[in-house]
Amino acid sequence: MSATGSASLAAKNASRSKSSCSAISAAQSLYRETDASRNARVEAAERCRLERTGYAKPPTKPDKRARRLIIALGVIDAM
Repeated sequence: MSATGSASLAAKNASRSKSSCSAISAAQSLYRETDASRNARVEAAERCRLERTGYAKPPTKPDKRARRLIIALGVIDAM
């Protein structure tokens, strides 16, 4: 891409971000969160955090043999 092409692309992106920022600030000024919705949001975030505490992500991806075992166990659970 030429220098003028990238400059015009940057100008377009800058004008888009300005218009989207004004739309975001307008939406934020119209939005009022109630105490009930704030409490529900906090409780949902806490519940998600607690659900993740028992899960330990494996250090690597499963290999071919492990994937076959996972698939086989899934078929057994479906019965």
